[in-house]
Amino acid sequence: MKFEITQGCTAYDFTVDGKRYSDLPSEEKAKIIDHVLAKVKEQILNNHMAFEGIMEHFQYDYHEIGPKCGQCGDSVSKTIITV
Repeated sequence: MKFEITQGCTAYDFTVDGKRYSDLPSEEKAKIIDHVLAKVKEQILNNHMAFEGIMEHFQYDYHEIGPKCGQCGDSVSKTIITV
């Protein structure tokens, strides 16, 4: 499957195998999504993609940033995502 993303000026488009994604019927979109998600799973299991990177695309339920550390100045953040 070949995906093409066009961006810039007034030329914005997303095609799959030469067909505009937004014009595809729901059944074909579902097949494309299933194909991509299977590839994502394969990439995660082979340690080529970070699972937490995928999770960051979901809307979070809760996010907090703790106080700054007195030694290093860094702070610890926590994000809760329910899927």
